[in-house]
Amino acid sequence: MRKMAVFTLFFALVLVASVGTANAMISGQLKNLKVVEVRYSTNVIGTENQKDLAARGTNDPSKMRVMIVTVAAEAPPSPTAIFANEFILKYDLGNSETRAHCMGIASMNPDSLPTTLFLTGLFNEPAIRVSGQSKFVLLFLIEQEPTAFMLLQTGTEREVSFNSYSRKMSVLLATNTLNSASMERLKESLESGGCDVTTIYSLTQDIKGATIYYMPKAENTARELSQRLINRLNMEPTVAENSLVTSYDIVVWVGKGCQLKKISL
Repeated sequence: MRKMAVFTLFFALVLVASVGTANAMISGQLKNLKVVEVRYSTNVIGTENQKDLAARGTNDPSKMRVMIVTVAAEAPPSPTAIFANEFILKYDLGNSETRAHCMGIASMNPDSLPTTLFLTGLFNEPAIRVSGQSKFVLLFLIEQEPTAFMLLQTGTEREVSFNSYSRKMSVLLATNTLNSASMERLKESLESGGCDVTTIYSLTQDIKGATIYYMPKAENTARELSQRLINRLNMEPTVAENSLVTSYDIVVWVGKGCQLKKISL
């Protein structure tokens, strides 16, 4: 497998510094907080205690999934620290109320993807810096059944409600060579395999060929997608277990030298 550092969108081998001397705020002081996207993964890989690579997830995706919640909010104009443990997810399971603690937090990069995923650990409660109009990601481990949720914040009685019905496998499709029309065809082919697909064009320029990286519990889906690309688009991707710092079930790299030689969607 290529060295992890080749894809700067996913990796933080030089880890983001701790919040240091930045002012801190209670999450309830954020204004106009809203949920803008929800997706799922079997596992996520990030950093624990601001230095160690770590994974969080489930051994049985049929029962539990990691919910990746993207939120938008208005923070103070100066960089201010906000902590993961000040967010709680509330939902009903059967006839009883259940609450899930936030197990990770991440800022967003210019492609609207999570940067370093800071995961809860034995110490150093994970935090990020926010300022002005901000978007960031919160991670929760939840059961498969619930569809209605409320996001709670420390310091306020406000509850941000949202619904989420689909539990599709999440795919990040990244390229440094395909144009938008080709990427759309490729995305449609992956979506027809039952996946939730995000596309970006920021793959590091030295990446060549096609590779599908999968989380351990997503291997079967990854191999099915590989066969779909072979049959429909005449691509022959390499399939490998994931070691990327990411919150997607599957990451598909389409590098230089790849062409969609036939179209059959």
